[in-house]
Amino acid sequence: MISLAESQLRTTRMQKLLNEKGLDGSLFIFPIDVYYYTGTRQNSALWIPVEGEPMLLVRKSYSRAKEESPIADIRPFPSS
Repeated sequence: MISLAESQLRTTRMQKLLNEKGLDGSLFIFPIDVYYYTGTRQNSALWIPVEGEPMLLVRKSYSRAKEESPIADIRPFPSS
């Protein structure tokens, strides 16, 4: 698990990098990257916009992701 403060710090650093490169955001799908920012290893994707709060889209175990991650915006992401 990751603390809210650490998650926010990591997200802020990424947003600064995105801003410097002129990008709108970054989509993370590799499990280790998602875990680094969210603290959960659920099958999911993470969107970090250049401004605002990140969004975690969870394919499996939505309830577990809610328990493990300090990310405020966690949504179910049904498989195609």
